[in-house]
Amino acid sequence: MKQIINRVENYELRDMSDESVACNNILARMNNFSLKTSKTKWIELLRSYSTFSNPNFVHPFFRKMTKEQIGNYVYKHTDHHLRQFGN
Repeated sequence: MKQIINRVENYELRDMSDESVACNNILARMNNFSLKTSKTKWIELLRSYSTFSNPNFVHPFFRKMTKEQIGNYVYKHTDHHLRQFGN
């Protein structure tokens, strides 16, 4: 988890101004978006997974998951989004 937190801490939003119309529409709506605030919140959420304990947790798609499975899911999901936006 430390590795993925480091990647989020060092993440910089890449320039998507030359991307598709859909990306430009998203960027146009993001004028009140703060990358710094979002990164801080994301890192806090990632760190909170180390103390997450809910033996009754049920994911809507994957169903009942162990703490280890939840950790793997969070890592892979975070990695997916970092790669999606170029990091």
